[in-house]
Amino acid sequence: MKQLSAVEVHFLTAEMQFLVGSRLQQVYQPAKNELVLQFYVRNKGSALLKVRVPELLYLASGKDSAPKVSGFCSLLRSKLGSSTLSSISQSGFERIVQLSFSSKKGSFGLIFELFSKGNIILTSGQKIAAVQQKQHWSSRQLRMGADYALPPKAADPRVLGEKKLLEMLKSTNKSDLVRFLAIELSLGGLYAEELCLLAGVGKKSKPADVSAADAGNLLQALKKLLSSGLSPSVIYEGGKPINAVPVALSYYRGSETKARKTFSEALEAVSAAGMPSPFSSEISRLKAIIQQQEETIASARDSAEKNKRSGELIYENYQEVKDILEAVSTARKQGSWDAVKKLPNKKIRFVDEKSGRIAVEFQ
Repeated sequence: MKQLSAVEVHFLTAEMQFLVGSRLQQVYQPAKNELVLQFYVRNKGSALLKVRVPELLYLASGKDSAPKVSGFCSLLRSKLGSSTLSSISQSGFERIVQLSFSSKKGSFGLIFELFSKGNIILTSGQKIAAVQQKQHWSSRQLRMGADYALPPKAADPRVLGEKKLLEMLKSTNKSDLVRFLAIELSLGGLYAEELCLLAGVGKKSKPADVSAADAGNLLQALKKLLSSGLSPSVIYEGGKPINAVPVALSYYRGSETKARKTFSEALEAVSAAGMPSPFSSEISRLKAIIQQQEETIASARDSAEKNKRSGELIYENYQEVKDILEAVSTARKQGSWDAVKKLPNKKIRFVDEKSGRIAVEFQ
């Protein structure tokens, strides 16, 4: 399933600015984690904004039927009905979209969190007026009546300077550059790979080894990527859609693509097709590694249990083990195994004089 990255949220919110000033006509909730907001845009007619947390948000061509209206949906209708959308924005460089509404009833915010388990939050001022799902972290709580707080602030690559980037590269614990870009700069795997291609820097480079010149190239490449004009397309593989992108990417050069008028159209097309993740092969590889590691752990646990039991048996038969070891020491000094063979110990199963191995059985 397609899940938006912070880069894609950046382009989506830019694409949706034409909604600002429109009137909210209705709110639908086709499923627990889905909402459809129907707007009336002057001179353009109706527009449907569909969100499915934590994966997707796009302008849809039609709405699903919603035979049952939940309490959460009813509350949204009550608070936001006939209000005007005054702004739509991305919070920092997070996978969070904030809509601001104003009406005679007051001002409200509708927040879509498109990460982790996802959430939909209605705010009045700083307070949470309604929340789709109560959630709790050490740094914040999402529950009715609490102040709404954003997640701990991550670095915003759009305002990052070369000096700060180099500091982050030197201090990161990520093993290679592409992981650093994907995680610590919130670019996601695809756009981290694209940035390395644009900057001409090896994606497997150790972050600490990245030079000042390469850091500058990465920042220039990022600026170029984020300022690119929208040229949305659907990416295909074997005739099946594997991704939707807002701009042309070097990563997909040579791939089968089909242009779309808007990024929302591209997202809707792949969503309707139930497309696999563009990283499904990588996910499969990682799952195989995890399975192998789990098998190794299970084997190690089994071995640990056997070693533990062996230790217990040695302890329980300490005197016999001691006598055998003393006999072995004598045999080595004399150059003969007679001292061992003469032991009145029925638990000795065999003596291999060539290798020096003795098999002893305890139960």
